Amino acid sequence: MTSRLKTTGPQTNGPAKKASGEPEVAAGEARGGADLRGAHLAGADLRSIPLGSADLSRARLARADLSYALLSRADLTGADLTGARLYRARLDGADLTGAVGLTQAQVTEALGDGDTRLAEGLNRPAHWRDG
Repeated sequence: MTSRLKTTGPQTNGPAKKASGEPEVAAGEARGGADLRGAHLAGADLRSIPLGSADLSRARLARADLSYALLSRADLTGADLTGARLYRARLDGADLTGAVGLTQAQVTEALGDGDTRLAEGLNRPAHWRDG
């Protein structure tokens, strides 16, 4: 079972909680510039979530579904992307250096540009735009 990262409206009575008692991410936190360093998001449903410019360095994103997620200019250095789904995820200008478990197949299904920095051994796909 995957969890869905919620982007609900601003909270006034403390952070929102999921039925399981875990905190949800409020709007603004899941948007540009979010600090999610080292976050445990393995298996999470992050489809179409706007995470542009977010700090996801060393985040645990193994098996997460990041399809169509906006990750432009996001910091994914050292993030665990083992088995993560990146179908049409926007990686323009993102930093994926040192990403763990990232494969060429994952990179190829994503969208990036000449400013996207990839982990060692991975190549920029031909369909990516120039920077």
